[in-house]
Amino acid sequence: MTDPAWKKLERKVAKNLHGRRIPCSGVSSDFKGDVETDRYLIDCKHGKQIPKTIINWFEKIKKDAEKVGKEPALVLKPKGKHYELVVISLQNFKKLVEGDKLYETESGYETK
Repeated sequence: MTDPAWKKLERKVAKNLHGRRIPCSGVSSDFKGDVETDRYLIDCKHGKQIPKTIINWFEKIKKDAEKVGKEPALVLKPKGKHYELVVISLQNFKKLVEGDKLYETESGYETK
């Protein structure tokens, strides 16, 4: 029997980011996140619950970025929240995780 798509996604993320998949994370309050790396706790979402607006925005910036030889990134600022979210491809996130060294500063993390 083949794995469901959500489980395949969790395995792909764990493999790409040199992490480990956390089994039963969706049904147990004892386990948090779907994938854990040395630095990140990752929740994987697959399917229809991802808003089409976000997909459309990312597809647009991806197309525009390809035209000018750049990598796409989408920044979201939820109303009433004091943080921003960044949407990038798994491949680009992998490059960041493997290549960039992040240093903690007073204002967050920065690369040097």
